[in-house]
Amino acid sequence: MKLTYEERLLVVEDHKGYGTAYTSRKRGLSERYVKTIVSKARNNSLSLNNKHTNYSAEFKIKVEMFYGKEKTFKDLNDLETAIKDYINCYNSDRVCKRLKGLS
Repeated sequence: MKLTYEERLLVVEDHKGYGTAYTSRKRGLSERYVKTIVSKARNNSLSLNNKHTNYSAEFKIKVEMFYGKEKTFKDLNDLETAIKDYINCYNSDRVCKRLKGLS
């Protein structure tokens, strides 16, 4: 079964919270496939020091900000501003399931 980029993001998010066995049962995937998806997400991290530290956040930003949008930025400052705006929105404006609908 080939998953879309968005579906792989959901697998990574589930794995982060619940682990391989739960995620594979919930999504109807083999544990091996779940481990492969998570491993690829970790290996695509932008972090210089410890690539495992921020992989899920970076993966989420890549999907929500860039995948399928083909947006171009004038320069690095424009890109940096867009990322900071996204992070600010993510941290303060989005509805959080764990907080029962609060941001």
